[in-house]
Amino acid sequence: MADPFSVTGSAVGVVALGLEVCKGLAWYIGNVKGEKSEVSQISERLDKLADILENLTNILGKLKPVPGSVIDPSTILTSTDILACSNALDNIREKLQSSNNARQNQCFRDSVRYWKSRLSYPFRREDLIFLKKMVESVQQNLHTALLSLIL
Repeated sequence: MADPFSVTGSAVGVVALGLEVCKGLAWYIGNVKGEKSEVSQISERLDKLADILENLTNILGKLKPVPGSVIDPSTILTSTDILACSNALDNIREKLQSSNNARQNQCFRDSVRYWKSRLSYPFRREDLIFLKKMVESVQQNLHTALLSLIL
């Protein structure tokens, strides 16, 4: 006859293991479902930053000095910073597209690639978080460049 405490302990262990497996599955499924929204948020942020950079470039182009006057060093520095931010955004956009290049098509092979990409997303999520931090860094650099222009 089995000891009642060992049977109870085994049952508690099995239930605890089941709960941990369920937590892991919930995390995984939640990340798979959240992929599209996270990627679209970063893409929208990149588009907005690109628009801002384009507008700033146009504004700085209109601020060109009159011939014979002294060129403000902060204007040159800001133009250089805007160009660096634009290059950084292009690099981020390339990395974002390469990590999310699988699309669902009619072909079986493309469908397999699409689902492989979707199901492996939780393991690539750290890369997306890194890209998001890079976008924030570019925003901070742009903010600093604009402050130097104002001052």
